[in-house]
Amino acid sequence: LMTYYQIQRKNYEAGELARNRAWDTGLKLTLSERIEYLELALSSFSAALDGDRNSTNLDQLKTETQRNLEIAKLQNSVKREMASASTKYEIDPDTMDRLESSLLGASVLLNDFAWPYEMHEICLRIFGVCSYDDSAHICKLWKSFLTSKFLPCTTRNEVVMKKLENFVQGTNIENIQISLSNGSVSQETLF
Repeated sequence: LMTYYQIQRKNYEAGELARNRAWDTGLKLTLSERIEYLELALSSFSAALDGDRNSTNLDQLKTETQRNLEIAKLQNSVKREMASASTKYEIDPDTMDRLESSLLGASVLLNDFAWPYEMHEICLRIFGVCSYDDSAHICKLWKSFLTSKFLPCTTRNEVVMKKLENFVQGTNIENIQISLSNGSVSQETLF
């Protein structure tokens, strides 16, 4: 049916069909296949806009589909991170299946996956896609992201140690490891 719509240049209908298939929980599709359907829907809506069919509603539909596609790609990043051998968390098969076989909304992706598993960069990207603008929350997340990049660390300077300890206050990082050393320390962890 989708091919028929495309041949007939019924781009709006092709986009609607692709978008509906992407979100259809009754279809056994992988996340990659759902992303492909969203990409097809976005391209069809863009082509339909060129034909100027009810451009206000179509433009909103295209924008919503673009946002859904960006969230789905972030979901794919979360899935890859959680499936990687280097992940520090044990993930049950049902959780991985949920990531692999459905499209999740931004809130679910953030609250059930990215935030609890400390995927700070993905959290920031979700905020960007969703135009989230709570500066206090964004600052806390940036501090958590930056802190996760330099902890654990060691310093020989007590003033630097105090400043680092003050900086990490208010982050979601547990087990903050900043130590003061008088002896030799590896250069990688030295401030």
